Amino acid sequence: MEFNVEIVLPSGRKCRVKELHNREYLAIIKFVQNNDFVGVSRLFDELFIEPDMNIFDRFYLLIYIRMLFVEGNIALNVEDKQVDVQLSAILDKLEANYVDLETKFEDSGIEITLDLPCISYYEHVDELFISTIKSVKIADAIVEFNTLSKVEQERLWTIYQLQCLITLRSLFEPLKRLF
Repeated sequence: MEFNVEIVLPSGRKCRVKELHNREYLAIIKFVQNNDFVGVSRLFDELFIEPDMNIFDRFYLLIYIRMLFVEGNIALNVEDKQVDVQLSAILDKLEANYVDLETKFEDSGIEITLDLPCISYYEHVDELFISTIKSVKIADAIVEFNTLSKVEQERLWTIYQLQCLITLRSLFEPLKRLF
């Protein structure tokens, strides 16, 4: 059995993260050195991230992993000055500011649940919006959106795009007040 750590995410969800091996560190370094953000995102998805994990939990998890397996501080260069930041302080702030934004709307007997996006990296804004769909309920059957094929996801998005965008606008309204 490999060493792994249980992490409680801001949403209350728990996940276990296995220790990084040298080849995984090396792969991360290669992706970053080559500015391949799609590649490093896919690697993180493969190693740590569950498909239905929201973007807030994903960000928290990646910072936690950095703190656990690399270093507890990060040095930032701000206006020619180096500022050391404790990652545990960032994690505390993220936990304190987590807001559950899940919301639902119904159209023609179909209930769609929206939440924070469930992707780490996207190339087109439609990918970001589509990833906010959490589940679809028809009668008594509930289907997790991320289990559908890309074609089925895009078909649902095409049909419910306007209603999703209207609902998303109200979903993100509370966030404006935080900033």
